[in-house]
Amino acid sequence: MFRTRIAIAALLAVPAASHAQSAQWQQDQRTESQVQQAITATGIPSILSSVNNGVVTLTGNVRTDEDKARVSQSLANIGGVKTVMNNLTVSRAMQTAPAKPAMLVAGTTLPIRLNGEIDTKTAKAGDTFQGTISANVLSGANVALPTGTPVTGRVVESKAAGRLRGAAELSLEW
Repeated sequence: MFRTRIAIAALLAVPAASHAQSAQWQQDQRTESQVQQAITATGIPSILSSVNNGVVTLTGNVRTDEDKARVSQSLANIGGVKTVMNNLTVSRAMQTAPAKPAMLVAGTTLPIRLNGEIDTKTAKAGDTFQGTISANVLSGANVALPTGTPVTGRVVESKAAGRLRGAAELSLEW
């Protein structure tokens, strides 16, 4: 009888832990969205961020030490941010290379990382969402869109899955 009680108590504890993890994940997602908005507002491209249990990790290249410090300072007042791990690298190449306009060929595949989730149950046509370029996009030998470049897209069509049949459908455009 004692073993049965322990097993039942253990089974009841799992959903509670799972719920706590889910709540932390949701908080991290909200924080990540605010972090991306703050980074975008600095006007400094090529920065990637991730949030895990309130710890923000920044990676990418910046032009100056001042830019590196400015990004960290922009995150200081965001709720949910416990610590900022600033792993940004000051790139001498970025300091000396002038920006060159680049053209992309129609149909070029863009590797994009969404800043949040899009759910077919709640998304509507016309909704906008944010993301960042997840790998350098080249135009010839030149980088046309560096990693971390912010992008905005919109939902073209969203159809939730049916209860008994039918797959969810989501159409996006950038």
